[in-house]
Amino acid sequence: MKIKVFKLLSEIINEIGDLSNIEPYKYNLKGTGGDFKTEEGYRVNVNISKWPSDFHKNLIFPPIVETEGKNIYNIEYSVEGETSQFTKSNYKILIKILKTVSLIVKHYVEKLDSQNPIFTLFATDKKGKGQEDKQKTLIYKEILSKNIPTSYRIGLGVLTPLNIKFVYISK
Repeated sequence: MKIKVFKLLSEIINEIGDLSNIEPYKYNLKGTGGDFKTEEGYRVNVNISKWPSDFHKNLIFPPIVETEGKNIYNIEYSVEGETSQFTKSNYKILIKILKTVSLIVKHYVEKLDSQNPIFTLFATDKKGKGQEDKQKTLIYKEILSKNIPTSYRIGLGVLTPLNIKFVYISK
């Protein structure tokens, strides 16, 4: 039963991954991210920060991803100061938030393109700590794969020693 539900969810997410028909919220770009307010009045902040180079050893990517000498950035967003878990139960709001977040991320991917960077995106709990959440990871991966420049690949990496999967974006 669980496999059938997961397969159905995967098909639905593949359908919604293309957010071209979703109208984004109006957003403001900042030096390291952006922010916007939803129609429901929620304040959303997007932050893109560089991982310290001594932390790179904890981020495991597939062999095809060359990390040597590259900047690795983490993408986070919060709603009303809480991580993305805040709106997980309201998918109508979540999808529109993710559309807007993906546009902000796309802007920074294109802006930093000459550095050939790598970006990470973790599913987080209510306290902002990375966690294993297959549903969220699948949603992030599908949405980013359809809304990031085609010259980039989307995949899964692992944060050690916690063994937490994350989505990455790289050339």
